[in-house]
Amino acid sequence: MSPTRLGYKELGLELVEHLQDQPCKSQRPPVVDEKKDEGVGDPIKILLEEALERQRNNATQGRHIYFQQLLWKCHTL
Repeated sequence: MSPTRLGYKELGLELVEHLQDQPCKSQRPPVVDEKKDEGVGDPIKILLEEALERQRNNATQGRHIYFQQLLWKCHTL
């Protein structure tokens, strides 16, 4: 018997070994299923959607202006 184990025995304590055959059980409580709202009312999602809409509108407007200038140049030739 090891000196540490003997010291514990003198104190009236006994060291036990972990059983390898049994799986270790988690001490955490079970996870509760949360309701998913699919991002409805999510401020980050709203900001992203607005930014994407602005980007799309700017790109469309930019193409429109480009084609207007192109047509103007073709008419002036």
